[in-house]
Amino acid sequence: MADLFRTGAPQKEETKKEELKKEAQQPVSDFELRLSGITRAMKLLEERYDSIRQQIRFIDQNLLDTKKKLEAEIKATDSELGELNIELKSLKENAANFSKELKMAAKSQDLAAVSKYVEMWEPVEFLTRKQAELMIEQAKRKSLNK
Repeated sequence: MADLFRTGAPQKEETKKEELKKEAQQPVSDFELRLSGITRAMKLLEERYDSIRQQIRFIDQNLLDTKKKLEAEIKATDSELGELNIELKSLKENAANFSKELKMAAKSQDLAAVSKYVEMWEPVEFLTRKQAELMIEQAKRKSLNK
């Protein structure tokens, strides 16, 4: 009670109380600052996560599109390769047939020999069948007439 009658004491108590309130409020404000910082950091991380997720979706879609295109190109290439194999077999068969025909064809030496024989025989000088028959008939008439 003695303190009540003193004029300076209540003011000191009030300033102490205010200081205690400020100190008590200061940790709360530090906590709030930390909490708001953490909240901001979480929001930033969530945004980054969403951005990365969208990029991954985009990449996945691009991969699927690219895969489809490559599969179509592979099918087309396989088809073309099959056609080329068929054409190659046909060409091989044609080359083999051509080779057989060339082997059966007359060689230039053979043609030269035949040419020499033709020149020696002189087939232009041979009689035709009609000419021979005519000569035989003429010879028969002569022999009958005699």
